Amino acid sequence: REIPTEILKNDTGFVQLHADHVNYCKAVKRIIHNDLPIVIILLVIVLFSPEGPHVTYRDTVSNIQDKYLLLLKHYLEAKYSFAQAAEMYPQLLYKIKELKELGEVHGKYLLEVDPTDIEPIMLEILDLK
Repeated sequence: REIPTEILKNDTGFVQLHADHVNYCKAVKRIIHNDLPIVIILLVIVLFSPEGPHVTYRDTVSNIQDKYLLLLKHYLEAKYSFAQAAEMYPQLLYKIKELKELGEVHGKYLLEVDPTDIEPIMLEILDLK
């Protein structure tokens, strides 16, 4: 079941967070257009981040992430011109950094939520009971 983002935005009161997320997605789309393999590679790069507080084998996770960073670079060079790839790659790395920052802000918002201020259905969706 899908929930319109307007409901999530309005019922939680996170209007700015919603706007930041939408702007982030639009900025990424401007870089990659509709290139789904790039999205998948970026997701794997983010997934294998060695920076998490509970990561036990940081070196191993970092090595895996490095392989996907290299895959992204090679994919861009194979799919686009060398000049385009050289421009896109650092932009995408910066977007990964921005995503981490956006995630941290999102986490802080959720920690500050007063469950009594949110409708019961939103409590269930956000798992804030």
